[in-house]
Amino acid sequence: PAAAQHRGRSDCRPGGGRGRLRSNRGGRLGDESVLVPHQRRLSAFGLSVSLVLILGARPLLALVLPRGGGESLEPALGYLRLVACFYVLNFLGSGLAGYFQGRGRVNIPVIGAAGHISFRVVCSWLLAPRVGLPAVALATGLGWLGVVAFWSFLARREGRNGSISSFQAAR
Repeated sequence: PAAAQHRGRSDCRPGGGRGRLRSNRGGRLGDESVLVPHQRRLSAFGLSVSLVLILGARPLLALVLPRGGGESLEPALGYLRLVACFYVLNFLGSGLAGYFQGRGRVNIPVIGAAGHISFRVVCSWLLAPRVGLPAVALATGLGWLGVVAFWSFLARREGRNGSISSFQAAR
């Protein structure tokens, strides 16, 4: 209908009987938060993947390394187990990036990703010669931590009462 085409919204209709419009652009459905339940699911999935990678690192690496792994097995195990500790942040970051993209604010994920990647490259370049492969895993994890903190701060700022559970559609 004509209302669905208004301002690029694909699902505009009265929400919760309160005369507000709900849309696919980060709005709330009645009094429920749209983002928080999804972030909880992403956290649970990210923790599950982390556990599988940490506990199953050796058999998983056996699938991709040459028979026996040779000299590369131990550094690969260290890298995989360390970076897996941060995987939940990767999943949360993907959810937050999708939140901003769904609101039509693509510039925020682009800025965050560019900063994250730049941080990873600089940290890896500075630390890898002294620490080795674990420095790259640590730089990756700290980059994810930074970008999730940045996106969470911006998302909270958009909320009415400052909590991450109160996302509102931009008016």
